[in-house]
Amino acid sequence: MAPAADVLDEAKSRVAQAVDCLADDLERLSHRIHANPELAFKEDKAAGWLAEFLDKQGALPTIHPYIRISPDGIPGHSREFAEWAKSPMARTGLVAAAKALAMTALDLVARPAELQKAREEFARTQG
Repeated sequence: MAPAADVLDEAKSRVAQAVDCLADDLERLSHRIHANPELAFKEDKAAGWLAEFLDKQGALPTIHPYIRISPDGIPGHSREFAEWAKSPMARTGLVAAAKALAMTALDLVARPAELQKAREEFARTQG
């Protein structure tokens, strides 16, 4: 069953407000990351800075999904990868990933009991 339109509208509004409030901090973080480039899949500093930022906001990152936007063998963050990032294959992969992420979030919004179970599991497994 799909969440009610008013639930979705409220969720969108809350996300937009949160991003707006953090815009300056997010921009500074973005500049810091781009000023300190790291090799593909070795973004240790960037990941640490992002985790620190999210932790200060009360959110802990739990996954870092990789989305297929190029054929096997294309090095990430290369010029060839950048070209593939404009391809129909990339669009298909990104749309599928965005839908999966959005539906996961909506499942939790629409099912408060499941969200509570996730929070309890998280609390149990920490420490």
